[in-house]
Amino acid sequence: MEVYIEYVVLDNLVINWLIMVSTLLLMKKKPIKKRLILADLVATCTSIIMPWITLQTWAMFGYKMVIGAVLVGIFSTYRTPKEYCMTFFMFFTMTFVFGGLCYGIIAMLQLDTSMSGILVWGFELPMSIFFIAVVLYGWLTIKIIKYCKKREPIDKMYYDLILYQNGKKVSCKGFLDTGNKLKSKNNSGLLIIGLATFCKLYDHINYMDLCQGKTPIQDSYYIDVKAVGNSSKMLVTTIDKVEIFSASQVTTITHKDIGIAMTNFKEFDCILGSMDVLGLEGNCIC
Repeated sequence: MEVYIEYVVLDNLVINWLIMVSTLLLMKKKPIKKRLILADLVATCTSIIMPWITLQTWAMFGYKMVIGAVLVGIFSTYRTPKEYCMTFFMFFTMTFVFGGLCYGIIAMLQLDTSMSGILVWGFELPMSIFFIAVVLYGWLTIKIIKYCKKREPIDKMYYDLILYQNGKKVSCKGFLDTGNKLKSKNNSGLLIIGLATFCKLYDHINYMDLCQGKTPIQDSYYIDVKAVGNSSKMLVTTIDKVEIFSASQVTTITHKDIGIAMTNFKEFDCILGSMDVLGLEGNCIC
């Protein structure tokens, strides 16, 4: 059976590094590169010479525990003995986790192995490649889970809407912005729609006329919109009806005042005010 010593060194460097970094992250300790590199080199050298050390089973176990205790002392600093002991326990646990992963990969690939302190196999790829792939897969999975958890409260702010105007029916997605305090001249809250949604509702309106500040819509008008450092005008009109769909009910608002934004929103089509969703607007049917 062939022994690829360069693979043995590479595998030990990578796997030891992953075990130590995983231990520190789980203990919420900041990794220190210089200490990690030193501990990694010590661990790799120990693994290489281990096949030539002949001890009884329990003596070998004790020897490995001592080496582990030394490595834990090298790759981080500790404020109390308790913190050191907890880190050692986590390091011991992660060693078993990665060891089990190693055996799992060997079984999956049906590799020939020989146990003498290190794994030896006639295989032309280092085991560390598979470890890196597994770690990257786990890292990506964690990122996706965190992203989904982060999106969960945001997704609750999205609502499906149907806008009705002159026989036209336009479906769109609305975002609830509790900071939307814009009101029409009738003192009712404004539903702000993006330019693309406006063009679907009013496909007979010339876009250039709209951009030039003209008001080709009957009974429309402009309101002042103030922002930090500047102000602008927003075209406001009234549409026949809006239906807002939530998980538990449908809120219908007739003769709804809308403001037209001269831009398109990225992840939604319109901006709702809290009054719309809570059904506190006038002419509301819940």
